[in-house]
Amino acid sequence: MLQRELDRVPREVLAHVVDVHCHPTDSDFGMTSEFVKELPVRICAMSTRRSDQEPVAKLARAHPEKVIPCFGWSIMPSS
Repeated sequence: MLQRELDRVPREVLAHVVDVHCHPTDSDFGMTSEFVKELPVRICAMSTRRSDQEPVAKLARAHPEKVIPCFGWSIMPSS
């Protein structure tokens, strides 16, 4: 449903949209470089685990016009 609505928005308008909190490494559909290339919007790609750091950096290097990398660290309380 959302995709149908987005398809109605002109791409020149979507070019000004930024998803400000995206976790590409947690995506069910695979946030590949090819997928990012086709995105009509820009993203702030969040990295919160050590394993996320390099994949997010790689996406940002491959698509500097579309990906703003954000590096953080999530501390999980010990049980």
